Amino acid sequence: MNEDKLNKEQLEEDLAFIEKLDIDRLKYEISQELGELSDEAGVLLEEAEKKSAVIPPKIEVRLSQDKLEAYLKVVAHGRPVPITENEIRKCLKENGVIKGILEKGIDEVLVEKIIGQEVAIARGKPPSDGKDGYIKPILGPKKDCLEDCIDARGRVDFKQMRQSNLIEEGEVVAEKVPPAPGKEGYDVTGKKLLPKPVKGVDFNLTPDVGINPENNFQLVALKSGILKKDFTIDEIIFIKGDVDFSTGNIKYQKSLIITGDVKTGFSVSCGENVEIGGCVEDAEVVAEGNVIVKQGFIGADKGLIKGRNVTIGHVKQQKVVASGDIVIGGEVIHGTLQASGFIKMLGVRGIVIGGSLTAEKGIEVINAGNSRNIKTILSVGHNKEISDIEEQIQELKKTSLRVETVLRIFKTAVKVKKLSEGKKLMMGRLLETENRLAGERRKMETRRIESIENLLHEEKPYIKVVQSIFPNTTIHIGHLKKRITTIMRNKRFIYHKNAIFTGA
Repeated sequence: MNEDKLNKEQLEEDLAFIEKLDIDRLKYEISQELGELSDEAGVLLEEAEKKSAVIPPKIEVRLSQDKLEAYLKVVAHGRPVPITENEIRKCLKENGVIKGILEKGIDEVLVEKIIGQEVAIARGKPPSDGKDGYIKPILGPKKDCLEDCIDARGRVDFKQMRQSNLIEEGEVVAEKVPPAPGKEGYDVTGKKLLPKPVKGVDFNLTPDVGINPENNFQLVALKSGILKKDFTIDEIIFIKGDVDFSTGNIKYQKSLIITGDVKTGFSVSCGENVEIGGCVEDAEVVAEGNVIVKQGFIGADKGLIKGRNVTIGHVKQQKVVASGDIVIGGEVIHGTLQASGFIKMLGVRGIVIGGSLTAEKGIEVINAGNSRNIKTILSVGHNKEISDIEEQIQELKKTSLRVETVLRIFKTAVKVKKLSEGKKLMMGRLLETENRLAGERRKMETRRIESIENLLHEEKPYIKVVQSIFPNTTIHIGHLKKRITTIMRNKRFIYHKNAIFTGA
């Protein structure tokens, strides 16, 4: 091992010695010592010189296919010989590389003395594409979301609310954004690279909108109403005051705005959106679109509000049904709320006491229940399909109960007196019916459980209580139930591994 090390050290010394040899000087010294070299000696020395002659390195330049990048490689055929910056620049020019030269790449080749490896030496600039012109809708500072109407003290200010897309004559509804041209680029040969051409856009005018005479880039409404995506405007019926004996029941296929209340016993039916500035009493409000009630929905459990997304100030002893979400700005007292989306109660007064809230996707409240432990139900993971199955199960139970009652009569009669053949046949059929009903109920129960489990895994419903949840409040998630027995604060309830999991 020591001998190998000594040999290696000796070899390194020999190589260093040979590297330092000055052949021209050595030739001169020999000629001085020996006089004129013989022809034979001269030939031998000349051949030795040729073998040790320095061969200049070769510089290779390669361009990428799109000519946005160039690479340089130094190839040495003999012992490495340094190259100069001028040689590099000359070679680049000879290969057509005149733009985007990377000084860092040149320094890397010169300082690092990189041999046989490509180095990025030039980089072009691709063109940056512009943007086509487009029409930008401008619907003004409207607020149809309760989150936007909560003041600094956490209270919901319904006076700020109005229907989404409700516009007035002369209001700007859209603006034309002109095209933004792109920027030129270049490749390493200096060739200009042009960006893609951009396109302008024109307004799609309808009889309901026109060009703003003060600004040709703006579109204004020619009448008041509900603005649609195609820039048509549906007119709105304004009912100034209450829906009562002076107006009768209201039925309209478009949108409605009622500035007052909807009084007990009256109904409002609307094909689109409805906005009510006052209260709804024991009345019925049904809309195909959204419903906004700026004040409350109060009465004796004889009213109904039904719509897509329903927003109400507060609810007391009434029923609200939404195919989308329900948003409440205050309290719900002994109400029945059902939503296919979310139920959200906002602001510091977003409390639910008594009654039931049922939503498919989630429920968010500030407080649930109260210190008097009033029975309150919060239920998620439930939809119309499951409700329909449960209704069918209840109907089967009612039918089974009737069959049971009749069979009990027959069985009592058998103990007292022999039945006629006709009654025996009837009793036999009732027994068969009882068995079939029991089998159908088992099937429906299985379907119900499967539907609930699918919903729980797909929608991941939750119940969130921001502040306090009081005893005698019951949490339902799918087919699972959890009854609250002590006050809990800031809790979130979810379905996890076939159980209701409680977290912060």
